[in-house]
Amino acid sequence: MKSILQSFRYLKKYNSRVVLNVFVTIIVAILEIVSLLSILPFLQIIFKNTDNTTPVPKPSNIEIFPIGDIGDQVKHHFNYWMYSLLQDHSKQQLLVYICIGVFLAFVIKNIFIYINQMIDRSIRYNVARDLRQSIYDKVLKLPIRYFSEQRRGDILTRFSNDTLKVESSVLNGFSLVFKEPVMVIFYLVSMLLISTKLTLFIFLLLPVLGFVVGRISKSLKRKSTSFQSKLGQLLSFLDETMFGAKVIKSFTAERYLYNRFSEENEKLRNIRKKIDIRHASSSPVSEILGIGSVMIVIWYGGSLILNNSANALTGEMLIAYLVLFSRMISPLKSFSDLYSRLQDGLASADRIDEFLAFGEEYPVMPDGEVQSRPFNDEIHFENMSFHYPNSDVNVLKNINFSVPKGSTVALVGQSGAGKSTIADLLPRFYNVTDGQIKIDGENINNIPLQELRSMFSYVSQEAILFNDTVDKNIRFGLEHKTDEEVMEASKIANAHDFIMNLENGYQTNVGERGSKLSGGQKQRITIARAILKNAPILILDEATSALDTESERLVQDAIEKLLKNRTAIVIAHRLSTIKDADQIYVIDDGEIIEHGTHDELLTETNGHYKHLTEMQAL
Repeated sequence: MKSILQSFRYLKKYNSRVVLNVFVTIIVAILEIVSLLSILPFLQIIFKNTDNTTPVPKPSNIEIFPIGDIGDQVKHHFNYWMYSLLQDHSKQQLLVYICIGVFLAFVIKNIFIYINQMIDRSIRYNVARDLRQSIYDKVLKLPIRYFSEQRRGDILTRFSNDTLKVESSVLNGFSLVFKEPVMVIFYLVSMLLISTKLTLFIFLLLPVLGFVVGRISKSLKRKSTSFQSKLGQLLSFLDETMFGAKVIKSFTAERYLYNRFSEENEKLRNIRKKIDIRHASSSPVSEILGIGSVMIVIWYGGSLILNNSANALTGEMLIAYLVLFSRMISPLKSFSDLYSRLQDGLASADRIDEFLAFGEEYPVMPDGEVQSRPFNDEIHFENMSFHYPNSDVNVLKNINFSVPKGSTVALVGQSGAGKSTIADLLPRFYNVTDGQIKIDGENINNIPLQELRSMFSYVSQEAILFNDTVDKNIRFGLEHKTDEEVMEASKIANAHDFIMNLENGYQTNVGERGSKLSGGQKQRITIARAILKNAPILILDEATSALDTESERLVQDAIEKLLKNRTAIVIAHRLSTIKDADQIYVIDDGEIIEHGTHDELLTETNGHYKHLTEMQAL
C-alpha cells in the first residue's frame, strides 16, 4: 500500500481533476449497474410465457434496518414495478421500451467513460510534462562535476523511458486505490441485493486471487530498476559510438565494439525477458482463477435454485447475477496487471528521484539577463589548492598569483599540468579545496553564482555550438542583443564574411555540434559570442590549438581584437600566441614553477619555459 501511495505525490498539483475523475468514475459505476440490471425486465418477459401474472401487493417504503432485509425489499419493489407495467402495456410494447432503455443507458455510460478517459489522459500528459521539465531544469542546475562522473545515457534514460513509465504508474496507482475499487464495490452491493448468501460465498474465493497476484508481482520493481540502469549504459555506449565514429573506423575497431555492445545487449534482453514473463503470467493466471470462480458460482447458485431453498434465486436473477459477477472479474483481474506495472513505474520513479535529489549549484533558475558585476581591481589566487571530488590527490598545489584589471595573463605547461583546472575554478565550475580566489578583494564563494559567471566570457579549445542557426549561437543567452550588435561582433571575430557566404547567412543551421562548419569557422563564431557578451574578464582555453595554420591566423587575429581593453586569462599550448602577455605563469604538476614576461623567461638558462619554446622552434 505504501508503494501505491507514493505514486500520488505526482497528483498534488491536479487535485481538482482527480476529484472530478473520482466523481465521474462513480457516475460510470452507477450507469454500469443500471445498464446491466436493465436486462432483468427483459429476462422476465421472455421467460414468463403466460399472460396471467400473479398480483403483487404494493410495497411499503424501503427500510434500512435490518440490513439483511434490504435485498428482499428491493426485489419486492422491482416485482411490483414489473406487475404494474404489465397491467398497462403488452409484452411486445415493454420489450421495445426495454431495448430502447438499455441502449440509452449504454450510450450515456460510454459518454461518461469517454469523459473519464480524457481526464485520465489530461493528468498523465501533465504529469509527464512536469517530470520532463523537472529533469531538464535539474540538468541546467547541476554542477559540471556531475556530467564528468555520470553517464549521459543514464540521464537520457531517466528523461525518456523512466518518465513514460512513471506517467503510466500514476494512473495505475490511482486506479488501484479509487477507480477499480469503486467499480468492485458497486458490483458487490448489487450482487448482495440479489443474493446475500451467494455473495458471501464469493468472498471466500477473492483472497485466493489476491494471494496469487501478489506472488507474481513481488520482484518486478527490483527487475525494472536493473533494466533501466542497463538501458542507460547502452544509450551511453551508443552516444559514444556516434561521437567517436572517425576514431572507431580509423582503428578498425568495429568488431570489438560490436561484440562489446552485443554482450551488454544480451544482458538487457535477459532482464527484460524475466520482467515480461512475470507480466505475461499475471493475466492468464487471473483468467483461469476467474473462470474457475464463475463455474463455482454457477454450481452454488444453481444448487440454491434446484433445492428451492428459502429466498432462493430465480433463473433470471441468477443470470443477472452472473453477468454482474463476470463484469466484476475484469477490474479484479486488472489489479494484477496494474500492480505489476505500478512496481515497474515506481522503480523508474526512484531513479528519477535519485537524480532530482543531487545537489544543485543554485536553487532558482536565472530569470532573464543577469546584471553583470563590475570588475575594478584584480583577480587574486591566494594559497589555493584543489582536488577533484572522490579523490584525495591535489591537482593544484598552493597556487598564488594575481591578474590586474586590463592585463593579459598566460598559463602554459604540459598537458595535465592543471592549467584548465585553474580556469574552471574561476567561474566555480568546481570549488577550491583550500585557500581562496578573490575578485576585487572578495572571496568568489561569497558572490552569487549567476552574478559571478556574468563577469566572464569563455572560449574553449573545443568550439561548442548548438544545433541552431548561426544567429542563435552567437546570440546564445543574449537574446536582447540587436541584429546590428550581432553583426558587429561577427566582424570583429573575422566571421562575418564566411557567414554571409553560407546558404542562409546568419539564419543557416550549423548542424549537430556545428558539423556543417569547419573548425576555424566554429571557433570564430564562439569568439563572436564572447565579444557580444562583452564581459569584463575573458578566459581563453587553448582556443587555437586544434586549428590549421590559416584558421589559426584568422582566429588569432580575432582574439587580439577581443583582448583589447579586457582582462584576460589565456591558457596556451602554442606559445606563439602568448608572447605579448603581461605575465606568463608556467605550471608543472599543479604548481607554479616560473613566471615573468616572455623575454624574461627566455633569459632563464635551464628554464622550463625556454625548453618549451625551443621544442616548438620559436
